[in-house]
Amino acid sequence: MVGKMKGYSDFVQFNHTGEKLYLKSFQNMDTGFEWADSQSACGILAEENGTELTENWHDWQIKEEILGECRVITITASHKNGLVLSCQYKIHSDCQVVQIGCTLKNIGSHPLCITNFSPVNISLQCAEPVVAYSIRKDVYSMQTQVMEDPLTIRGGKWNMPENAGWLVLENTQRQESLFLGIEWEREWNLSVTPDPKGHIVLKMGLENFSQTLEEGGVLTSPTVFLGAATGGLDEATNSMRRYMVGHVLPQPMKDFPWVSYDIWSTESEDVEETIRKEADFAADIGVENFYIDASWWAGSSVEGDGAWGYRLGNYLPDRRKFPKGLRAMAEYVHGKGMKFGIWVDPMIIDEYWVSTGMIPEKWLVKNQDEHAVLDLTEVAGWPRVKQICTGCKEVQNYIVETVSRIIEEFRLDWIKWDDSAFSQPVVCTRTDHGHQEGDGNYMAVAGKYEIFKELHERFPDLVIEACGYPARIDYGLAPYIRTSWLSDSSAPAEKVINNMEFASYVYPNSYNSAWLIEHDEVLKESDPAALDTVVRSRMMGLFGFGTLTGHLSERISLWPAAVHDAIRRNLPYYKTMRHLLSQDVYHYNNDSDTCCDWRMMACVSYDKEQAVTFVFRADAEQSSGKIRLKGLDAAVDYTVSSLNTGKTVSMSGKELMTKGVLVDLSVHGQASDIFEAKRQA
Repeated sequence: MVGKMKGYSDFVQFNHTGEKLYLKSFQNMDTGFEWADSQSACGILAEENGTELTENWHDWQIKEEILGECRVITITASHKNGLVLSCQYKIHSDCQVVQIGCTLKNIGSHPLCITNFSPVNISLQCAEPVVAYSIRKDVYSMQTQVMEDPLTIRGGKWNMPENAGWLVLENTQRQESLFLGIEWEREWNLSVTPDPKGHIVLKMGLENFSQTLEEGGVLTSPTVFLGAATGGLDEATNSMRRYMVGHVLPQPMKDFPWVSYDIWSTESEDVEETIRKEADFAADIGVENFYIDASWWAGSSVEGDGAWGYRLGNYLPDRRKFPKGLRAMAEYVHGKGMKFGIWVDPMIIDEYWVSTGMIPEKWLVKNQDEHAVLDLTEVAGWPRVKQICTGCKEVQNYIVETVSRIIEEFRLDWIKWDDSAFSQPVVCTRTDHGHQEGDGNYMAVAGKYEIFKELHERFPDLVIEACGYPARIDYGLAPYIRTSWLSDSSAPAEKVINNMEFASYVYPNSYNSAWLIEHDEVLKESDPAALDTVVRSRMMGLFGFGTLTGHLSERISLWPAAVHDAIRRNLPYYKTMRHLLSQDVYHYNNDSDTCCDWRMMACVSYDKEQAVTFVFRADAEQSSGKIRLKGLDAAVDYTVSSLNTGKTVSMSGKELMTKGVLVDLSVHGQASDIFEAKRQA
């Protein structure tokens, strides 16, 4: 090893004997707790023609070096079939997290068909009971299982997501947790298998994959990260979030998350003038980022039907709607002190562009000689749309150059990036544009990440919002995006609260966005307490407004005055506390000692100087009670204030976390409050 590092860099250790590699130690250095089953062989998962390559590895070598603030372990081995394995384990000194990535290279003289490959295949020792937690992202929820039986979670298919690439194992008796993140969007599985001897085997694999490695060919695995934490589920979540913020996510923007407004139109008359007037209203009410969603391009629908597929794939502005152009719109919005952005869906195109030759046929996704087509012509008046394959290098270059051009031309600060339209899973099996029949899905995901990487390197201050259904809360996009649209089902408030709660385990709250949209909760509700709750439900993440279906009649300036009043009551406070959304989070959904039918979540600064706790009655029968605050410093005195009443109370952190504060939400069944705790000077 070159040099010596302090901190947590030594929490992972390997050794090898003969043909086997062993995880010697995976130790929580704060407590000494050991997770590794050092007596069982570990390594990677690799399959050739469906047979797992567990034997016949040799020439194991372990090399360690210090690169900046990281300890890097490189492990190599050779297989008798001609494969050379190289695994890299990257460990930062300030956190107990290791990032793992591997490659396979064929140095033999014959092609090898690889049918599975991943960097995770390890055995853990778990003498005490262990609980596994995973997060669904198709319907935001948490799955909890005591590890007595095997568990398998899957990422799902394109546009049919299942689970986030997120897992926590909690040793409830020792109060120790291990967490894992998969930096890959889809078509993966993770098995968690206990045995009677007190071991748990973690094994990740790919699904529907095969790639023939010719002589000299190289295959790169998805990347994962694995970490240890002291405590339970929230402590593991916060360790994961701190790692993400410190070492993975892009540099934060000033005053982020920005209050945003997403507006779009499929009408034909007065679009530009109406949107400019709405920008005036938005700036006045406190919006900081104003952007135009779909149907801004030439040839887009003007029938008022919300059919955003018309001429999708064109990147020239629609002069019928925007006679002055989008650059002029950007200048107008910037002149109001707001950021400006637009929506794109680069992988989906109106088939018209194929007939004109603008999009070559060889770029299209094909599955068994059939183009991937979504035909809603009879249902919704759409054109037929098709998908281009990001596993094709020409497509990657085209998207990067085209999107780069409009970023510069329209002076964009923000791009809302969609990649969904098809209701069925689509996998490209063609072999004439850069990938093989069996690895089209894999190469398309890798190609999409390359597009995002290149755009982020060119425009490091651009905010990219991941919007597509398959890409939400995907760790593979984490180095490049700054926010993620959680769901088009952005109402009512109780659904938003649920989505925010479970997404916050995976990404910092500041990344998770949900808009106020036209809905009965804003159009028909007049009670101030209920309207405060509607607004506050979105304040747990990136707060914004949106016209969801492409009709300017949905714009927020037309909403009732009582809704505007609720926004003006709460939005200034949001801007004073939003910095906490990217720091630690504590949940109450598993806390039976509080008012358990209420929905609550706390965001706490790293230094424990400040915290906000969101409390929603959610129509629970119980209207008042005490809640114990979380994440505070027991030895510090705090002043706690209620946003509803302005009343304050002074208590020690220990008292606040054991005795709690009294909360009264009897004013309305949908009442809410936000409690802010600040350390006393």
